[in-house]
Amino acid sequence: MEKKNLLEIVGNVEKGDLIEIICFLVNKNPKLERNLLEYCQKNSIFENKMFITEQQLLQGWENSKKLIDELDETVFYYEYEISPTEDNLFSQLEEIMEIINQNEISWETREKILLEVLNYIFSEHSEYYDCCNLEEWFMNLVETLCQTKGEKRYLVDCIIESGVSGYSEWIASIYREIGEDEKYLEIRKANLNTTEQYWELSQYYEEKNKKDLALETALKGLEKGIGGIEEIFGYLFKFYSKEHNDKILEELYDKSMKKNRNYAKFEITELMYSYYKKNNNYEKMKNLLLHLVEFAQYDNLLDLYKKCQNELSKEDFELHEQQIINIIKNKDVSTYLKICLEKDNKKEVLDYLQKNSYIDRKHYFSEKIASEYPKEILEIYWKEAQNFANLGQRHNYDYCVSVLSSIKKIMDNNNWKDEWKIKFETFFEKNKKKRLLVERMKARFK
Repeated sequence: MEKKNLLEIVGNVEKGDLIEIICFLVNKNPKLERNLLEYCQKNSIFENKMFITEQQLLQGWENSKKLIDELDETVFYYEYEISPTEDNLFSQLEEIMEIINQNEISWETREKILLEVLNYIFSEHSEYYDCCNLEEWFMNLVETLCQTKGEKRYLVDCIIESGVSGYSEWIASIYREIGEDEKYLEIRKANLNTTEQYWELSQYYEEKNKKDLALETALKGLEKGIGGIEEIFGYLFKFYSKEHNDKILEELYDKSMKKNRNYAKFEITELMYSYYKKNNNYEKMKNLLLHLVEFAQYDNLLDLYKKCQNELSKEDFELHEQQIINIIKNKDVSTYLKICLEKDNKKEVLDYLQKNSYIDRKHYFSEKIASEYPKEILEIYWKEAQNFANLGQRHNYDYCVSVLSSIKKIMDNNNWKDEWKIKFETFFEKNKKKRLLVERMKARFK
């Protein structure tokens, strides 16, 4: 509507009636309220900008509650799947936190939202909120709402008064943040089960320059704590390696090896290996390097093989090489075949590809040995081309044609052009009913 027409309609309307009209429009379309507040904020219509900002904040929270209710209604339908409402909700919550961080908001307004957020956290749907990552968003919002020490103490009181269990970690972290040391220690010492909890307490003592207590707590965590010990071991390793206390380092390493998975064992062993290498203890370094191969993931096996090659004595490498290769083969065949190529053991690569061609999907290995074993590789490729032709669908046909191109290249390089024509015609005839494949073969080869 043009401005002059609008003036004709409401130009002489009293202020009270004008407000009634605005209320009617906003109630008919809630999006208008947001637009109205944005306009007032942008054009500084009111001197009290805080009031406008707080209205924007409250409206954003009301929108969030509607989205949360939608989640509640679908909780039994989606269970642990991602709900289509979640993205909108997370964006809305992010916007709310941005408003709070960038503006001065009264405690009265923040407290109102805080109590409602806590009700969601402690509600019967809290387990679902946790599964869909919403509880973490709620907790971040709560921490954004509570800005002063007094507000954070109030938050702790609310959590305790709720009577809901399972939030001792949250309470402890708040007490630590606001410097309530006695209360923090009381809760933390009463809840020491995981290595992470021991590690946190150890770091607290470290910050307070209580080195003996930090060390004692870390040692207890290594022995009694449940879970990963990489951080605790790293801390203890740093301390005892500076003292060159090999005896205690060995004891700590042995304890660690009894309670961790391979990925943690690798990190811990790597520290010990580096220590003994730096201190020129060849025998200890050698044994730990061999353990590294045992604990390694597939992505660093080749580097470790080369490290063994370079750092072990010639006699030791020859003695242990087959053991190292067997471990690598069991962990990652691709790395094993790369080692075979480096050792110029192309026959082993060929034997493996003839039995397990799936490992060579991008022809990395077959291309390396095709010049030496052209007929054998061609046999593998023809089978592969037919297999993908049989699978149907465009992407399989595309791959089939790329395999045929590789075949033609090998046959051209060996001056087998007549044989290529015969074999290709046979392949074409066999697959002539596959219209999409035929189109691709004609475009590439005819």
